[in-house]
Amino acid sequence: MGYWRETMENGWATFWRLLEESVIVQSAVTLIAVCVTAYMVLCGKDVPKEWWTIIGIIIGFWFGSKVQIAEKVARQETAEAIDQVVRHAREH
Repeated sequence: MGYWRETMENGWATFWRLLEESVIVQSAVTLIAVCVTAYMVLCGKDVPKEWWTIIGIIIGFWFGSKVQIAEKVARQETAEAIDQVVRHAREH
């Protein structure tokens, strides 16, 4: 029971952190917009030119935010690695 409770608490903590960073909202909006577009195309409906522009902007913003998150993680990992090297050098 303890493992399950700890897993759920960590899961909720991750959920709220991602919601604060708007990762969940961005992904949901992107998924909905893509699904609406796919529905219109598959049903043979005419997709307005403006809608394609909006979809392009939404998808571009989504991918751009993923790149920013990846860069942030890479910077943190680099800083942690440098700290470890410095600590190791001081110890020896």
